Amino acid sequence: MTNNTILTAAHIRYLLALKRLSGEEGIRSVDIANDLNLSKASVHNMMDTFLELKYITKEYGGKVFLTEYGLKRATEFERYHNNLKNQLFSQVTVDGTADSAIYAFLAELSENSLMMLAGIG
Repeated sequence: MTNNTILTAAHIRYLLALKRLSGEEGIRSVDIANDLNLSKASVHNMMDTFLELKYITKEYGGKVFLTEYGLKRATEFERYHNNLKNQLFSQVTVDGTADSAIYAFLAELSENSLMMLAGIG
C-alpha cells in the first residue's frame, strides 16, 4: 500500500464507516459502535490504530475526525468496494454478508490490483 501498511477487512470496514459518519462535528465512538454493531472498546482500539496510521485526529472528549489522508484512503476504498460490489452483485440484492466478503477480498488485493479494479491502473 502507499505507506506499506496492510489493511485488514476490519480496517476497511471501519474506514468506510468513518467516511459515512463523518461531519463537521466529528464522530463519537458510540456512533461508530452503533453503526457497526460493535463494542465501544473495539472501536476505541481501532481508533488508536487509526491515530497511528494518521487516518484520524482525536479531539479532547473523544470525537474523531478523518484527516485529509484518511479521507483520501476512505474514498479510494469506497470506490474499490462499490466497483467490486457492482461487478459481482449487479443482478442480485445483497445484504451485509456480501459487504463482509468484499472487505475481506479487498484486504487481500495489492494496491495495483485495487487500482486496476477501480479502472485507474
